[in-house]
Amino acid sequence: MKLAKILKMIFRITIILLLNFYMTNGQSLRFVYDYQFVPDSCNLKEINREMMYLDIKDSSSLFYSKEKFESDSTILEQSKKGVFAMPPNKQMITYRIYKNKKNFNILMNTSLLSTMLSVTDSRTIEWSVLSEHKTILGFSAQKATCNFAGRRWIAFFTKEIPIHDGPYKFYGLPGLILEIYDESQSHDFKIIEIKKIREDSEYPLLSTVKPTNVTHDKYKELFKNFRKNPTAHLIGKILDQEDSEGNFRSAQQIIREIEINELKKIRKDNNILEIDLLK
Repeated sequence: MKLAKILKMIFRITIILLLNFYMTNGQSLRFVYDYQFVPDSCNLKEINREMMYLDIKDSSSLFYSKEKFESDSTILEQSKKGVFAMPPNKQMITYRIYKNKKNFNILMNTSLLSTMLSVTDSRTIEWSVLSEHKTILGFSAQKATCNFAGRRWIAFFTKEIPIHDGPYKFYGLPGLILEIYDESQSHDFKIIEIKKIREDSEYPLLSTVKPTNVTHDKYKELFKNFRKNPTAHLIGKILDQEDSEGNFRSAQQIIREIEINELKKIRKDNNILEIDLLK
């Protein structure tokens, strides 16, 4: 047996032993996924990329953006020092997915307009497990497929990590999902790292305002209304004003300009993960 194969085997066995130790002793684990996605179906060459965390504890898991986590952490630390910090001027994935491991109730914390929402998603995922295998991060991964949120998904999971969870809202296979992508390969999550985290680690919350609880069906209704009229929340909140050169601009004119820009962004964001939200 070649040295490279021996080293890979040793690495794999070490990782499995460590995982078993951490899970047996109630430790918290972080699974890091590389998420690549195509936001605009009319521009397949534009591929966005974001690192995502899946933190798994004894009774729950949390899935969120690494970049948003770091931004919120910085803002929170600055606020404790009395410093007002603005988030970076760039798009980031802002949702957070909570799963209860006992019953796999799923909550998605997100926002529409200026409203924070906690969306309950009770949809179940029916998997078809296939015989095909491949190796991912040193683990033997088995293929499975499902239909979810208007897309056909291909997943690879490993029984060597006996956690019935995965990125985003995906769960229910007899092992951790290491990779999952849709048939068009517009959305692709692939694990790149596993590490231990502190048991008391928490996501930094910047607001004490409790989100509004809604069902997935209600969220779909709100989401579609938002895409039709993204400036509805600004009516009555913007006053007539003059620009730096003294030119008068009415509130209606300002809102219309904002609306044009927002609708332009929305038209380019036509290939969202849960594509059935647009139907």
